[in-house]
Amino acid sequence: MGSVPELDTPTHPVARWLTAWTVIGCVAALSDTVVTGLDIGLRIELAGLGLTVLWSLCAGLLCAGTATISQRLPKLLMPLPWLALLGAYFARTAIQLGVLRNLNTRHHRLALFVALGCAAATVALTAVACLAQPPRHGGRSPIARLKPRWSWAFIILLLLSAVAISVADHLAFPGTYSQAHQAMRVAALFLGAVALHLCGVTVPAKLRRRRPAIGGAAVIAVIVLAPFFLVTNDNLAVSTTLAARPFQRTFLQIARATTDFDGDGFSAWLGGGDCAPFNAKINPAGFDIPDNGVDENCLAGDATFGQLDKSWPLPPKPSVRSPMNVVLITVDTLRADRMSAYGAKRDTTPNIKRWASRAQRFDAAYTSGLWTSIALPSLMHGLYARRLRWTLLLETTRGTMRATERLEPDQKVRAKFVLPVDDPRPTLAELLSRRGMRTTAVVDDGFTDIIAPEWGFGRGFASYRRVKDAKRWKRDDATTATLAIRQLTAGNRDRPFFMWVHFFGPHKPDRKHKSVPEFGTTIADKYDHEIAYADEHVGRLIRSIEQLNDPTAVILTADHGEYLYRTGRSHGHNAREGNVRVPLLIEAPGWGSGRSDVIVSTVDIAATILALTETPAPTWLDGIDLKQACDRPSDFANRVVFADSFIYDKRGPERFRFDLAAAIAQDHKLLHQRFRRTTRFVRRLTDRRDKTANPAHDRLQQALTDYFEATGGTPSPYGRRPRPDPSPK
Repeated sequence: MGSVPELDTPTHPVARWLTAWTVIGCVAALSDTVVTGLDIGLRIELAGLGLTVLWSLCAGLLCAGTATISQRLPKLLMPLPWLALLGAYFARTAIQLGVLRNLNTRHHRLALFVALGCAAATVALTAVACLAQPPRHGGRSPIARLKPRWSWAFIILLLLSAVAISVADHLAFPGTYSQAHQAMRVAALFLGAVALHLCGVTVPAKLRRRRPAIGGAAVIAVIVLAPFFLVTNDNLAVSTTLAARPFQRTFLQIARATTDFDGDGFSAWLGGGDCAPFNAKINPAGFDIPDNGVDENCLAGDATFGQLDKSWPLPPKPSVRSPMNVVLITVDTLRADRMSAYGAKRDTTPNIKRWASRAQRFDAAYTSGLWTSIALPSLMHGLYARRLRWTLLLETTRGTMRATERLEPDQKVRAKFVLPVDDPRPTLAELLSRRGMRTTAVVDDGFTDIIAPEWGFGRGFASYRRVKDAKRWKRDDATTATLAIRQLTAGNRDRPFFMWVHFFGPHKPDRKHKSVPEFGTTIADKYDHEIAYADEHVGRLIRSIEQLNDPTAVILTADHGEYLYRTGRSHGHNAREGNVRVPLLIEAPGWGSGRSDVIVSTVDIAATILALTETPAPTWLDGIDLKQACDRPSDFANRVVFADSFIYDKRGPERFRFDLAAAIAQDHKLLHQRFRRTTRFVRRLTDRRDKTANPAHDRLQQALTDYFEATGGTPSPYGRRPRPDPSPK
């Protein structure tokens, strides 16, 4: 094994950096293609190659310039340019991950961990660059002065570190913390580039020219410019494939950010979707104001008042009492396929399974929102999320407040989210209270204030009890069930009631419960343990309901599911079956038991409860009466339901940073990430891409486009105000 070639020798130091970055970039892009196993086509590969070369040339020039500046400084000051370059990047990453915002909050330790991690990455990569760099006046770099076996050991260590970081990027928290994943990929590429640089990777001598050949420059120019013509706004197939490949997604994101000339977060190039590259008010995240001649959301032209502007008349108030009580039970973060009541091999829900034998089970039920703050408001209004009018709220160190309120000097914002606080349409509880039913709620919202009554959830409820308000009680599912059972017998019994009970238990963090079996130590085992504990106390509540003398309908569902992976679990970031499919069980007088495979949604629950209580339903509801789906399944064979997930940008004042919409039909799902401009057509049950020319793709694409246009697109709290609506009386 020979000695390590000199780094930055006097001949062509820039070419050496450019070559090293180009080689490592191409290796990373090739690994993307092999590992992901996605579509391979000439257009896709040319676009990917062009993005890779473009990124590599820019990174190589940046490193070459930094190395040149470093070599001209005194020995003690040589690390400063590298510290400045790498420190600026990782400081930006830390800010994007919310380090400054979360200091001195309940996330203080996590913020410190992220800050220390970014600082450690900066120092480590700076040390690597300095060890591999020759001194000011030429000579050999510190690594090259070692014995050959140690020099090559260092190079191999760099390459192994790059591979390890890439593997960690693939396995750790998939689909979340995109800035952290991007930083990991950049670090891996940097280590690989330095390693190849030390190996002496360079352009062959025969190809070196003092004046580069015109033909070679032309070929490189064509390769670099190719993505700008191959990745277009009209054809999302190429950008979708590239965005599914980790390294090439990083190249695409950085290229789009560089060509975002108006700073609105979207590029008019590379499939970024911006139809007005120099007008920050017009972009795919815009709210389409109808009939103003401007297409603010760059989708299907300007919306019309016929699509967006509606009046919401209230139905007549019934004069007869409801024929039954209704109890709605929602369990936070509950996957259907982890329940033994839905066929899971592990007996996680024996109590629910016993009761479910008498209920109607819906095997294809989907949430309308992938976060609690989206799913529950949509459920309670009977409307898909984008039809609601949202209000921006701030979670601060002194509680939750409206974004329009003024912060105190020592008050810090921990998070931003939206709720339909001021939506003028009545909620399910308001409609039932209006018709004379007694309405009560017992909810556990864990460590958040999302389900606090003052933020819209208390509308229509005569009694609203939060578990966290009962200081003497332990905040868990046992307390939720106990408080709900007490409410069953409290108050006026001479009129039917509607009760909503929300259990929080399966939501993380995981805890141990002595009363139910432990299944193991993996993420899935701990999650199943939490489900079993929730089942124990949901069973207590159901047994108490069964003792009532009055006819009572019981509906059990979840706000959303949970995505389980090797190192953790999360929700809201994708629409995989585990995230979006939820249990839905209904036991009601006159319904009987059975199973239905009709595509249904949690948005149907409001319409179903109104039908059960013989309450006239407003004409503007999105949901259907699920009894009709059971009685006439063929009428709903072609039904499409929608699920939404959007995350507010904690750094920006008026924008979302993530917006996912899913159109779900009997056999397929179409998943559209609006800001990434990617669309995936998958089989519903397996989440595997369907590459066939299936007519369902066009049908679902048209359904999504119609949904966006009918709702204005992005659910903006600063969008057009709907017409005032008569309040329920």
